[in-house]
Amino acid sequence: GLINGLLDLDIKFNDDNKFVNSSLSKIKSVNFNDFKMHHKKYLYKNKKTNMVSVVNKDHKEAKNAELSYKTLDRKDGFSLVEIDLKTGRPHQIRVQFASRKHPLYGDQRYGQNVNKVGQQIALWSHKLEIIHPTTKEKMEFICEPPNEYPWNLL
Repeated sequence: GLINGLLDLDIKFNDDNKFVNSSLSKIKSVNFNDFKMHHKKYLYKNKKTNMVSVVNKDHKEAKNAELSYKTLDRKDGFSLVEIDLKTGRPHQIRVQFASRKHPLYGDQRYGQNVNKVGQQIALWSHKLEIIHPTTKEKMEFICEPPNEYPWNLL
């Protein structure tokens, strides 16, 4: 199946503005039946091709990649999925879902066999939360997705 739609990305940083974690929600997917799942893989990034792949944990350059997700809603063959990203690896969500036969809608790199050329990858950064480096004040930035396909399906 395809993951079609919105990733609502909530990124959190610590007081030194170092990545802590991010939680993602509102992914629209086709034929996505898992209700709740913890997903742990080991990833390797080929710097020459800029491609990331799932590898055995014994691979000399393997990096742990973890996320949890749960299905929140379904409509017209789409599922609303919430993801809690535990690590922040390059292309992590794209690779981990593609490895489960659920490439992101529009992802030409990791879903080239099911997506069409010209489709926009269905990722949306919804919320960014940081601690200001000098005032130590929490800052939050929110950007709603456009009211267009595929984000307006659910």
